[in-house]
Amino acid sequence: IDSDNTVITGELTVTIYDGKAPSLPTALVMTVNEADLVNNANISVSGNIDGIKGSDNIANAQLADGFVFGNYTSAQQVISLSATQDANGWYIATRTDSTEVFRIRFKRDGTVDYQQSVALDHPSGNGANNLDLLFTVEGIDADNDKSNSQTVTISVKDDVPESTTTLISFAEADNVSHVALLFDAKEQGADGATVISFDYRGSTYLAGTTVTLLTDTNEVYGQLTITADGRATIVSQLFEYAAPFFSENINVLVRDADGDEVTDILSITASDAEGAITIGNTNFLED
Repeated sequence: IDSDNTVITGELTVTIYDGKAPSLPTALVMTVNEADLVNNANISVSGNIDGIKGSDNIANAQLADGFVFGNYTSAQQVISLSATQDANGWYIATRTDSTEVFRIRFKRDGTVDYQQSVALDHPSGNGANNLDLLFTVEGIDADNDKSNSQTVTISVKDDVPESTTTLISFAEADNVSHVALLFDAKEQGADGATVISFDYRGSTYLAGTTVTLLTDTNEVYGQLTITADGRATIVSQLFEYAAPFFSENINVLVRDADGDEVTDILSITASDAEGAITIGNTNFLED
């Protein structure tokens, strides 16, 4: 409108540009120990990945576009990770037999939750090593702008069997069984363990084999069987030995599901049976 009220119209175009996208500047590493699976149904850990909002608040966090889960196994079975979150935000990993191995979720406030139910396969026979599960995550703001992708690492410490010493001690007797377990659930570790073999008098025998036990003077004092589940059974027999007892140790090779090995010791002590004095009838008639 000018000074004499002449009116003209025009068109004005206003362009509103979207602001900054959110960003995830720092990687996150969290650690769990599979040894804790022995006495617990699952193990869990939580952490926080730093998120910086852009022009809009971060509304969601998820696995990044193009993320491919690595090659991991449990009980020698391939692990698959779900491509989408469930109703509670979890990505769930299962193995071939449908057993859940672990679950992980990423919250919009940056919280990362991880929960593991069964042991993973670690590098074969490599002791208490760490296996890293790698995830690439991104944040999404209110109008679907995506952040840079960032790495979340779950470092899973392997559990290994514990070396044990087990004693079987008995007095000589004919055909009497003496039984002991070389390891319990905790001692065999989260991966589970079995007896592979045992050594006796210079030879190695597979689990389940029965061997004849001999003193250092080659007197037979029993039969020994060690089964894969760690059960040692001695069936004793009478023997002649100059000393009050005879002792020896037997090395037993124990291996868990991902190849970690320990040597357990079975210590045997066989004692001479105590003698007895028998007194006959002392009553008699005087001649």
